[in-house]
Amino acid sequence: DSFYHSGFSGRWSGAAIVALGAGLYAGRILQRRHGEMFALDYVNETRLLLMENVLSAPDNARHVRIGLVTARLSGDLLSLKNWLAEGLASGIVTITTLAALLAGSAVLFPSIALILAAVVIPWGAIALVLRPSLRETIGTARRLRGRLANVAGDQVVSRLTLVHFGQTHRALDSLM
Repeated sequence: DSFYHSGFSGRWSGAAIVALGAGLYAGRILQRRHGEMFALDYVNETRLLLMENVLSAPDNARHVRIGLVTARLSGDLLSLKNWLAEGLASGIVTITTLAALLAGSAVLFPSIALILAAVVIPWGAIALVLRPSLRETIGTARRLRGRLANVAGDQVVSRLTLVHFGQTHRALDSLM
């Protein structure tokens, strides 16, 4: 009722609100599309660079196991693509959208801008405070995934020995 009597609910104002909603919707679609394209391009470049290095390794390079590198590469690149497409691109769009909403509400309805700021500013502060711990958690998860891939790679290479000496259960326990 207050919105209707404010005079902002006229035909042009309603059209402006619909246009804003349509713009936000189209922006979200573009964000998803371009975020995926950006992530896939980056992942393809990284994959090509790593495979060039692996393929140019000398024949006696014992530290390079093609199967293990391929498994690690596919897992890490998938994680990287998801983070770039969903995390980074989505964060940029979210911050831009919230800033536009705050600016627009500050001009049109300052009381609503205060309420919106009371939610957005603490949310942003919490996100900034939690960034270092999130980075540390991601690093720990990557190190653990690397250790797991190393153990699994060793077991794949020595699988016949493990089977011959009946050590498959111990090998599976080490993966757990």
